[in-house]
Amino acid sequence: MLTLWARGADGARYAVPDPVAVEVTWGMDSPAHSMELSFLRQGPPLPPLVEAELHSGEQVLFRGFCDQQREESGPGGRSLQISARSRGGLLLDNEAQPKTYFRADTGDIFRAHVLPYGITRLEVPRVLSAGLFEVQKGRSEWEVFCAFCMRMYGRLPWLDSRDGVRVAAPDRTPAAVVSNDPARPGALRYQSLCRTLRRSSVVSRIVIRDRDGNYSSAMETRQKDLGVQRRRFIIPAAEYATTPTADAFQRLQRSSLGFYSLGAVLPGLAPVELGDAVLVADPLCGQRVLTVYQRILCRDARGLQTRLTLADPEYL
Repeated sequence: MLTLWARGADGARYAVPDPVAVEVTWGMDSPAHSMELSFLRQGPPLPPLVEAELHSGEQVLFRGFCDQQREESGPGGRSLQISARSRGGLLLDNEAQPKTYFRADTGDIFRAHVLPYGITRLEVPRVLSAGLFEVQKGRSEWEVFCAFCMRMYGRLPWLDSRDGVRVAAPDRTPAAVVSNDPARPGALRYQSLCRTLRRSSVVSRIVIRDRDGNYSSAMETRQKDLGVQRRRFIIPAAEYATTPTADAFQRLQRSSLGFYSLGAVLPGLAPVELGDAVLVADPLCGQRVLTVYQRILCRDARGLQTRLTLADPEYL
């Protein structure tokens, strides 16, 4: 049984069992994983809730902070809706102090912009140092760390489901197989698969303005076989002042990432995690190793499901 455990502003702990609707979302595109719960409820209204945990028996599925609670009363009875985000939401909610770093390494930026919010685990291929790194006003703490990682490692960081920061390239060794082929008895069975090809996502060419104000260099997509003609002109952000091509590169990567995705709906609580490599074997896509880019646990009148969005690891 699913149960919400919450700490109120009064310091007391509250247990609210058996939600009628659940949606918990983990995604590589945001450090803030989210939870939406709905309950049918009796008893006195709850005080303002501060922290929330979703339990399945002894297993903690989600831990975070309440953003909103809403209680309604009507002819059908009373209902309670809870919206919460994981600790990574603090990295989006807090603006970074403008600053110029000299010879700062990955650990320095992590300790200054991520660690203060209770996120203590960092996995990087190696610690790298930047000679000069500028933090502009108006950047969130997460945007600062992302800019540093893109500049130094050529990829964006992401938070796993246990709020650990990862910067390494996605694992290509499959942690699970998704297939309805009877010849694969250990595979995770799906209820549906959906392949989406979004050619409209791809940017073919980015032209970069230099320090003299001239658009003197450019980068092009690796997906030239798609025949896309979609050009952009950019002025690199201050964080990329010494490596302006890093800004263009991450924009091309994001646009290419949006081209191919595979959606899979699996019954129950599927044993796959955000960032896992998954081998999908099906006539729809052949045999292809993809990365779990988004994982949604949902429960409604149809029961409990795990919905996966699988992406091409080449662009992560």
